Amino acid sequence: MRIFANDSPFSLSACLCSFSFAGKLYGLYPPTEEGGEYLCQLLRWNAWQGYVISEEDALPEEALRVAELLLSLSFQKPEKYRLKGEHYDVSPIDSDEKQRYHLRAERTLFRSNFKNMLPTALRFFVFAVITALMTFCLLETAVGWLSYLFPRADCTVLRNAVVMAESACTVFCFLLWKEKRDLISLYLYAYLPIGTAILMGILKKWDCLFLVLIPIAIAAVSPLLLKKRLVGAVRALGGTLVCVSVFAFCLSSVLNVYPYTYESAGLAEIGTDSAVLQADFDEACAMLSADVFDALSPEEKLEVLQRICDYECIVGFGCASAKVCAGLIDDPRTHGYYENEVRTITIDVDTLCGGSAKDSLTTLLHEIRHHYQFRMVGLYQSVAPYLQEEYQDMPPFREAKEYLLNFNDYKKSDKDTYDDYYQQLVETDSRAFSEKRLQEFYLTFIEK
Repeated sequence: MRIFANDSPFSLSACLCSFSFAGKLYGLYPPTEEGGEYLCQLLRWNAWQGYVISEEDALPEEALRVAELLLSLSFQKPEKYRLKGEHYDVSPIDSDEKQRYHLRAERTLFRSNFKNMLPTALRFFVFAVITALMTFCLLETAVGWLSYLFPRADCTVLRNAVVMAESACTVFCFLLWKEKRDLISLYLYAYLPIGTAILMGILKKWDCLFLVLIPIAIAAVSPLLLKKRLVGAVRALGGTLVCVSVFAFCLSSVLNVYPYTYESAGLAEIGTDSAVLQADFDEACAMLSADVFDALSPEEKLEVLQRICDYECIVGFGCASAKVCAGLIDDPRTHGYYENEVRTITIDVDTLCGGSAKDSLTTLLHEIRHHYQFRMVGLYQSVAPYLQEEYQDMPPFREAKEYLLNFNDYKKSDKDTYDDYYQQLVETDSRAFSEKRLQEFYLTFIEK
């Protein structure tokens, strides 16, 4: 019975037996059709799949002779030289008469195959852990862009969707491309959901969302041009999306392009001519009516709020103005916050884009009052060592001292109870100022 080597249609599970000879591993396969010839294939170890058939065509003549010997012995003594699932270690015996071989049966191939798959499991574990850590680092960025794409979606739902998509993509990529991809390309494919979200968000922000059709068109046309099947189309689409999504992520990082980095052009400085401040303020107030304000872009809305902030701070309180910007705030109860370190008022983008002029202005006035409170505390701390006792209980300093005590024991809504946060002095004072100023002046422009 003749043995020959060619491309086998069988996987390792169809292998009759294997034998190691001259430092290499070979497998015997049954005939592809009744009365056909047995196949001998060179096997190699693949860290992803275990033992697989080598792509080498030519086999040593001596290896073919060993395969013929194994088949012959299995027919002569089937109980001793069994084929199914056996592995034989073959070593030549030097002899002057003829070439002889020593065969030792070992049940190691399929067991060692399972043991040798352990590095693959460890690699997948490391890959999954690193992917999870990187996903955690990029999670808020992805959620921000998805929130930009779907403004009405809940942030918790979007966060869970990103995690599930990343998990599914990690497993899918690890299994589908394992035999032809290294870890670097796997990482690129694993971040496809996040990269795609960033890409689509940037395109939407630049009003170029239609460009997402380009990689789909490339993937649809490439199989026809390259004469590939559907798998080729999927890989072409995946490869194209990976390239552009990685580019989009780099673009957002280098150019600071983020979904909600709306900022006003600039704030007025102390000493700005009062006529200029008044003119900008009057123009901003004229844009508070619903039909005008709702039609403005987020950047234009921020410019209106910035001009109001400049006037309230410089003219109303006599202190430097604060920067007004927009950002994504997860807590639905929080419409804005003030950061004293950078003197910035951040308004929730949902409030700015989806709310009314009254909502945005109420939030702005509330945070302006916080800005004033911190300025009063700074003033008190700078003059307190030189302040005579008869002046310490004057209203400005008494208020500043109370603000300072509250800020030193400030209750946060995400750490303390909401009632504790809501009822503390600096919050009730800010709400009172916001409501009073809104009713006294701005409501006439809003309802006009």
